[in-house]
Amino acid sequence: MPRRSERIVSQPNRYLDLTKTQVVIPDDGVEDPLSYKQAMNDVDKNQWVKAMDLEMESMYFNSVWELVDLPEGVKPIGCKWIYKRKRDSAGKPERFITQGQEQKVCKLNRSIYWLKQASRSWNIRFDTAIKSYDFYQNVGESCVYKKINKGKVAFLVLYVDGILLIGNDVRYLIDVKTWLAAQFQMKDLGEAQYVLGIQIIRDPVGSLMYAMLCTRPDICYAAGIVSRYQSNPGLDHWTAVKIILKYLRRTRDYMLVYGAKDLILTGYTDSNFQTDKDSRKSMSGSMFTLNGEAVVWRSIKQECIVDSTMETEYVAACDAAKEAVWLRKFLHNLEVVSRWIPYPGNTMNTTYFVFDTNKLI
Repeated sequence: MPRRSERIVSQPNRYLDLTKTQVVIPDDGVEDPLSYKQAMNDVDKNQWVKAMDLEMESMYFNSVWELVDLPEGVKPIGCKWIYKRKRDSAGKPERFITQGQEQKVCKLNRSIYWLKQASRSWNIRFDTAIKSYDFYQNVGESCVYKKINKGKVAFLVLYVDGILLIGNDVRYLIDVKTWLAAQFQMKDLGEAQYVLGIQIIRDPVGSLMYAMLCTRPDICYAAGIVSRYQSNPGLDHWTAVKIILKYLRRTRDYMLVYGAKDLILTGYTDSNFQTDKDSRKSMSGSMFTLNGEAVVWRSIKQECIVDSTMETEYVAACDAAKEAVWLRKFLHNLEVVSRWIPYPGNTMNTTYFVFDTNKLI
């Protein structure tokens, strides 16, 4: 007859490091209610009631549903109140799903959130409305719209349900916001302070991450090198990080300054040959400037191994050309720059190879 093994089961050594590095997220001790009854007994009862009233008022105002008898053979979608504190906004409760009556069902007249087609329905509605106001959609980027009227220009950038307006005339932008408020329920947040988590500031001193990601292309290569060793850093890597931090401190007054005339888009590329001694791969670097200031930059390890400096620069130029095609299409549709992009930065061998029609590939 079979017998049970008496071998002691132990955790594999390869999992020990994972156990040691477990992180426990501290709890503030306040739990979200799971039902209406719990919400009414919660310490934030008044805020829950206020949030529910606002949600219902919005539903009624927009005629989201109508109460009807359940048709025979139709299974309704379940619904209930969902109570969730939004931790990043001082713990104030918001965002609920509606609770129906037991005798009746809600027949939806509009698409609401948490439905799979809600995002698409909203985008179609907004796109139709904004185009009726003489805005034109950018061919290269579908979430960017443009309107021009007698020298006045307004750009509208849509991200989910957030809108960013940019223009050369404040009165013109106010007219656009007034029209939007008449078409949709919206909240005017005033002059933009944050866009997709990036803070818009007037002075050159920002946080370190903001500088590395958005305003300091000069440390792009160095940051990319040290980031390769995050999984197992050593003393030399930490020393390199401190050198970058010291450099940022010395150059904290450096900033990108964008002019308003002679908008010429120029592209630059460069590369180095097999600098990575482990993989023997080369590095590609590219930058595009608008009126002399960087708007797009990139420093990345090439995916293939090449055998000459000419091939290295050819791969770098190829990667940058892909970005140039999109930039040309995007900016030409905005009608703010010319269609052609000056593109210096390669050696004569690379240039000859690009334009040689007799080469074998």
